Amino acid sequence: MEQHKAILGDSEAVLNAAQDAETEALDELVWTVPTTIAGVLALLELLPELRRSRVLAHDQADAIIISVIDALDDIHPDARLENVGTV
Repeated sequence: MEQHKAILGDSEAVLNAAQDAETEALDELVWTVPTTIAGVLALLELLPELRRSRVLAHDQADAIIISVIDALDDIHPDARLENVGTV
């Protein structure tokens, strides 16, 4: 164990800290509702890339979809009412 620690030093702690920071940043991104159509599009364009890179948990993918729905509701609150009866 001492030899392992001597070789690797604090690299595991540094790696874990970096992974924790990445997870925190990703959580902040996916749970923040966009305020513009450009933000909605950027989030939707990012979704496939995050899925391919396998850094996205299922709840985070759901959060992106929920954020997009919330954003579109905020940007155009009457959109659902206008479509009632046309679907």
